[in-house]
Amino acid sequence: MNSNTQHFRGETTHCPSTRTVASHPMRELLNHLRQVQTVAGRNGSTSIPASLRTPLSENAEIVMAVCQNGMAALGQLLAHSSPVIEDGTVGADSVEALGWLIAELGDMTAYCLVLAADCRREPSCAGLSKVA
Repeated sequence: MNSNTQHFRGETTHCPSTRTVASHPMRELLNHLRQVQTVAGRNGSTSIPASLRTPLSENAEIVMAVCQNGMAALGQLLAHSSPVIEDGTVGADSVEALGWLIAELGDMTAYCLVLAADCRREPSCAGLSKVA
């Protein structure tokens, strides 16, 4: 049995095929963030427009879930590939690059969680957090 974890709200389906619907939550998230920046540039406010709050929060949560699942899978693969790392078949530079990628993905998922929380707040206290 092949388990395919869909990144839509953590639903798990058991099917032998890969996902059939093309979804690009990171691309959509970045497009929505660009729209927030455009609106903020026009009126000087950094509040999130009501029309973007739900799509931003949903895409941020999906990106977070995809990254978390991917990092877990990479961890499993690295743990099981230690023999080929030890004998030099896979170079240490590849493992280092994966480590930096995982660190950046972890940082991005934390920001996605903050962004999703900000988008789900009441409009009176909404705004992009100062996360550095």
